[in-house]
Amino acid sequence: LRPTFTWSVPAVDASDLFSFYLFDTGGNTVWQVPGNNSNSNGFSNSIVSLDWGIDPTDASNDLTPGFSLTDLTMYSWEIQAQDGNGNQAITAQAFQASGFL
Repeated sequence: LRPTFTWSVPAVDASDLFSFYLFDTGGNTVWQVPGNNSNSNGFSNSIVSLDWGIDPTDASNDLTPGFSLTDLTMYSWEIQAQDGNGNQAITAQAFQASGFL
């Protein structure tokens, strides 16, 4: 099984950008969209879910097949939003990996 991360976006300006981060229990980044080496500052509000390991903005940021979460391990993911004035908002959710091998 591969997890899908889903969120809802309130009414926002079309220029607002979003970023996704997945962290392990030590706070290390496991995966992020856009990727660390991306030229992009974020993705649009039309993207409201991500399938594990698939970056809809840059296929070179897809995770290697077989790269998986560790069962019974806690992770957290967050969505960051930034508007054209530099204001930011962040929301995060913790979860325990189970059956994602």
